[in-house]
Amino acid sequence: MDVVTNEKRIGVFDSGVGGLSVLSELKRLGLNLDVVYLADTKNLPYGDKNERELTDILFQIFDFFSQQRVELVIAACNTSTSILLGSHRHILNQQKFKLLNVIEPVVVRAKSFKTVGVIANKYTAEHGIYKRLICGENADGNVISVACPALVPLIESGKDIASVKPSLFGYLEQFETPLDAIILGCTHYSLLKEYVGEFFKNSPVIIDSGQEVVSVLNAQLGATSGRFDVRFCVTGDATEFVKIASNLYAFDFDDVCHVVL
Repeated sequence: MDVVTNEKRIGVFDSGVGGLSVLSELKRLGLNLDVVYLADTKNLPYGDKNERELTDILFQIFDFFSQQRVELVIAACNTSTSILLGSHRHILNQQKFKLLNVIEPVVVRAKSFKTVGVIANKYTAEHGIYKRLICGENADGNVISVACPALVPLIESGKDIASVKPSLFGYLEQFETPLDAIILGCTHYSLLKEYVGEFFKNSPVIIDSGQEVVSVLNAQLGATSGRFDVRFCVTGDATEFVKIASNLYAFDFDDVCHVVL
């Protein structure tokens, strides 16, 4: 890695392009940051893996970021966060850097609503992390989770994002109760926000995990305004990552490196 030249160096990771929604929010703030973005596309998708596989992957990712001398890492992945906030919370205390996740800030926002829907991948939905945390803050809350295993592979397929709409609507039809708010329980789903709003006639509040975690980061980091630099690292096919990501987000993907965890 290059020598750190900006005021703060942080890391962001996800299984693929989903975490770029968090990166976009960061860029919009115009902070003086040196960012290492890790797309673990070799292990995509995370949602269909078991707990042991996911824990092994997390240790490899955290070792990678320790080598990059980052002071803070954003786990821009709901599946990873489900592990970190569950039975493996001890992992949080073993790192040399601070760790932010995309679930806890969402819980803070969602706990005031009566009926909350969650769309997420299989692991996150089945392990009920949102229901557990939200109802822990609001005993009267009603949290309904729907697993959407097809969405991430469809988004990462490189097809036009509109092609995901029929599958998305099929999942949203499973909410038979009117919702006060709906959580996009995967950072990939930020790309589908418009379609989620289109589906619901009662216009529930749409809570985007990327926006919420960046709001928390901005308050904690204390970075000044300045140059925003990103280094993209990919564990899978870098060319394929650039092809898909460049169709979805406006970043400079000229310098993407392949890394082995």
